[in-house]
Amino acid sequence: MEPYQRQDSLTSSPRRHPRLTAAGLVLGGTFLALRRGARNMADNDARQKSRPETSRYVPVDRSGGGL
Repeated sequence: MEPYQRQDSLTSSPRRHPRLTAAGLVLGGTFLALRRGARNMADNDARQKSRPETSRYVPVDRSGGGL
């Protein structure tokens, strides 16, 4: 029997790396929130374009650029 057994880093417990686990959760949550916002904006654009009363629809540039 070996006194020290090396544990594979991929199967290590989240308790051993709480900061890494927290960072991963924050990054994952941020990604999902940004993806949801982009999907909502695309859905709103499509909804406005498909309305008959908005035949003068002008898309708004949401790039955040300057003047």
